[in-house]
Amino acid sequence: MSILQTISALALVFGLLGALYWLSSRYSGKLGGASSRKIKIVEKLALGDRRSLLLVEIGRQSYLVGSTAHNISMLAPLEAEAEVLDSETSEEKSPSENRVSFKRVLEMIR
Repeated sequence: MSILQTISALALVFGLLGALYWLSSRYSGKLGGASSRKIKIVEKLALGDRRSLLLVEIGRQSYLVGSTAHNISMLAPLEAEAEVLDSETSEEKSPSENRVSFKRVLEMIR
């Protein structure tokens, strides 16, 4: 009977360790204050079956990226346009009002 108790106690300990590992990997970065991520997907536009356009921000630089099931390509850097977008936004607006629409970015590229 002692062997059965030892095995069940070990199984319980390993189960708890596995659960803690899963929780820590799932929620790492979400529990601490500010996010330390440098790359952000600002907006995503689905174009069809597993194809999309992404507006990606890396630091203060923005890029238009195309994504398919088998490929990811940078379509255009938006360096100059990002400065125009920054100058058009107002400090008085809330962050949700400061967001620039994907349509506006595409119009600026043309």
